[in-house]
Amino acid sequence: MVTRKELYYETLKDPLWRQRRDDVMYRDAYSCTTCGTTKHLQVHHQYYEDNKLPWEYPDDCLVTLCETCHGLLHEKNDMRKDIEMERGCYGKNAVA
Repeated sequence: MVTRKELYYETLKDPLWRQRRDDVMYRDAYSCTTCGTTKHLQVHHQYYEDNKLPWEYPDDCLVTLCETCHGLLHEKNDMRKDIEMERGCYGKNAVA
């Protein structure tokens, strides 16, 4: 059985995503919007919506990050989610 994560990674091979990804990187001058490096670039989705394909998101949702900054951002987001779950706070009461 294919997991949701595996299916997501398969969609990232689609030519539509590859083009969208390149457009975002071009917009961001092929550099990380956090640290400015031009190496090991990835495009980060700032949020996800059910039943939306990776290339169907608006420009303001997509940002170019290097592998390091992307990893750090996900670590920070994972820690924040853990804190929110422990405190039982969501939405307007969530940790900033």
